[in-house]
Amino acid sequence: VMFLGPPRLVDDVWFGVVQQDVEIKLWAIADHTGAVLWSMTLGTLPPHRVSAPGRQRVACPITFGNGLLYCPTGNGALMAIDPVIRQIVWVYRYSVVEHEPAFRARIGIAPQPIFDEWWNEWREISCLLSPSDDVLLLASPESEDLHAISPFTGKSIWNVPRQEGLTLGGVFHDDVIVVE
Repeated sequence: VMFLGPPRLVDDVWFGVVQQDVEIKLWAIADHTGAVLWSMTLGTLPPHRVSAPGRQRVACPITFGNGLLYCPTGNGALMAIDPVIRQIVWVYRYSVVEHEPAFRARIGIAPQPIFDEWWNEWREISCLLSPSDDVLLLASPESEDLHAISPFTGKSIWNVPRQEGLTLGGVFHDDVIVVE
């Protein structure tokens, strides 16, 4: 089992997105004992993405608001989960950009592929609620766009290219701060 991001504490329960073989799951873990209280499958990975180094280095932290857990999967989807009834409320899908490998040359050794320059790249899916809790912002290293989503329905409000932006810095009034 591999946690895909840091767990999130909500009302004495830790929630974490994990990969278990080909499945992506949400785990609910007791705060005081560490026991898994319940889990639910969020999806499965295609075989070529199960052990892809670039995907494994993308952190998927959970955001909580409006009574929902907003769970990125690291596989082109963001899901809203109601932890009380343990159901998926909506799923927002976005295109995953597959990057061509770069090659590292070494003297006397054939060039070897580098599938991602993890030391020089953004590695966390950012998901922020606006101060009024009516817009959910999503930025992912898997996508070339910044997404604004309804946190209630999962419908797209707008998308714009993130260009050189690396992560979401925050929201100030109606302005989105993107860090380069």
